[in-house]
Amino acid sequence: MEDIQGRAEEIIYLTGKSGNSIPVQPNFFHKILERVPIGGWQIVQEPDNSIKILVAKPDNSFEKANLIKSMADELEKLGVNKPFVKVELVESFNRTAIGKTYLIKALR
Repeated sequence: MEDIQGRAEEIIYLTGKSGNSIPVQPNFFHKILERVPIGGWQIVQEPDNSIKILVAKPDNSFEKANLIKSMADELEKLGVNKPFVKVELVESFNRTAIGKTYLIKALR
């Protein structure tokens, strides 16, 4: 075993430059978002090969444009074709019936 990649349901697959499917592991998002001055985040995969980052409790120094550019640049380095990233500020995250909040909501 090389390393732990995360649960399969947390892997987002985006279209690559050659039309192939690029798996984006949970650790990819953690590495980027743990450096951003926000209180919480959630990644939501959209059906149009884009991702939406839900952001809660941003610090005054938070800049939405910087996060979009940083995430898109890193996705492009992975080989994702024209990554489209949206950021939405939210008060809180939706919870499951048992009260859990998912950090990553991949399309099934």
